[in-house]
Amino acid sequence: MWEAYEASLLGLCNLSKSGNSSAGKLQLSAKFGINSQNKMEYVNVFLYYGGKWDELNNYNDYSVSGILVPMECTYSKLVEMIVEELNWDPTKDAVSLQYQVNKNMPPIKIYNDHSISFYLELKKKDQDVTKYPLCVDVGPVSQDMEHISVLVYYGGKWDRFNNYSDYSATGILFPRECTYIKFVEMIVRDKLGHNKRCNKNTVSS
Repeated sequence: MWEAYEASLLGLCNLSKSGNSSAGKLQLSAKFGINSQNKMEYVNVFLYYGGKWDELNNYNDYSVSGILVPMECTYSKLVEMIVEELNWDPTKDAVSLQYQVNKNMPPIKIYNDHSISFYLELKKKDQDVTKYPLCVDVGPVSQDMEHISVLVYYGGKWDRFNNYSDYSATGILFPRECTYIKFVEMIVRDKLGHNKRCNKNTVSS
């Protein structure tokens, strides 16, 4: 890929010399997903984990970590980042995310893409990066009689030893009576939804 990248950069230089730099930007953006107009924004998020809530809605006895979260992050991607940061097993640990707007207020739960977008906008508007830490709790993955949690790996590649590497991951809850076609549709819908949100600012030709 990097050879192609270098070749495209050389082409961009030639286009710039000829006075057609905008076309070069569009070609690079379309081929490599580079945003030539808007720089991706990130938010500092502190993670409080391993603690417990008391009767006054205070989260106590926790450990602290931190991650950089892109503003276009989805719920599944955020969970993936947290699981990786804290070295948890997503096949065994179900993650619960909550935060407080003010002390002693009932915590607000993050559970889908809309709730994570609201949270990140709230974080972005506050100059204090320590405000609104995410309180992260884990429990055993629920396996009820009607649904099953499946960890889906995608975007990777197989090597000659049959190892799948360099992948992304997401968790999807499937009904136990799911058909093959429905199974594929749910995976594609989850993956396409993630790509649309992450690429909406990317310049295309």
